[in-house]
Amino acid sequence: MRLAPLSVRATVALLAAVMAGCHIGNGPVVLRDFQRSPPGERASDDFWTDAASWAESSKSPESSSFDVKLWLLPGWVSGRTTSLGPRAESVSDTELQFFNPGLLFLPLIPLWLHADTQLEQRSGERSHNVLTWTPLWASSRAEDWPSDVPRASAWGVPLVYGQVEYGREDEAPAFEIHNVLWTLGPAWSRIDLPDEELNAHGWAACPLLLGGPGAWLWTSAHVQTPEADSTIHGALNGWIGYRSVDDLDEQVFRRHVLAGALWYDVEESAGDTVIDSRHGPLWGAFGWGRRDGEPALYVLWFPIEL
Repeated sequence: MRLAPLSVRATVALLAAVMAGCHIGNGPVVLRDFQRSPPGERASDDFWTDAASWAESSKSPESSSFDVKLWLLPGWVSGRTTSLGPRAESVSDTELQFFNPGLLFLPLIPLWLHADTQLEQRSGERSHNVLTWTPLWASSRAEDWPSDVPRASAWGVPLVYGQVEYGREDEAPAFEIHNVLWTLGPAWSRIDLPDEELNAHGWAACPLLLGGPGAWLWTSAHVQTPEADSTIHGALNGWIGYRSVDDLDEQVFRRHVLAGALWYDVEESAGDTVIDSRHGPLWGAFGWGRRDGEPALYVLWFPIEL
């Protein structure tokens, strides 16, 4: 029997791999084993006892569990994530479904996104928040959702305009994203999460998203976190354009214009005092700055102290 050419066998093997799917899960066992109770019932006392015991002994009681099933072709993702509230007095469980026509080739042009979140208190009170996003409509509904707990909401006709928000009721959203033309056209977002684990502030805009890859054509963004203050304008995440990062932990500031070829700045500080710095074109090969706190000129990166 004659074997098929190697290229054909490799193609068949690749298609079989991407269509077979995969299953990924991680997180505390007590959360991965959690199952939603039927209507009219509540989570068992054994679950709450085990959850409280784990939260007391864990170094990261805010950790979540997740369980994801993924098929790259036709681009279907289903899964769930579960987390405990403060002092293990509540449990939040989100079931997610996502369909994209060929996840490998059309990264952010989904036909279906559905997220169903249940929040259950130890006392037995139960709340729901459901979000649905398709090209023809985006909507969300909440049932008895506490006003002091953040939730995700959506509205619009994404083929024309759609919006997704995350935040508390009657407050400015902590995160919002706006898209035009089914994630093909312009998109812009804002984030303000001072009390969350992410702890970030900022905004980003993309004039032509093209389902995700358009962000490499041009992105403008300014994001602040406890570790860094970053600004980018341009293609390839700002490397072809303007890019600056102020590392607050290391006290190092860097600025690149055209990846540093047109202009480059770097400053290393101790408190408010600049110890070493370099400013100039060609990654600072020619320019000026400081060396060990003293003024200096740079020629081919070699410092000449003044």
